[in-house]
Amino acid sequence: MNGYELLLLAVGCSSLSIVLLPVMAWLRLRAVERGLVVLEAQFSLY
Repeated sequence: MNGYELLLLAVGCSSLSIVLLPVMAWLRLRAVERGLVVLEAQFSLY
């Protein structure tokens, strides 16, 4: 593997992580919201 391929790989990985970070943050936010809804449902039953 030469330097050019290594550079392409690094750019590809960094751009992929830039794309994945907001997706992961959004999924975590959705999971937190779903957990809060479940907690509210449990408390309303009692």
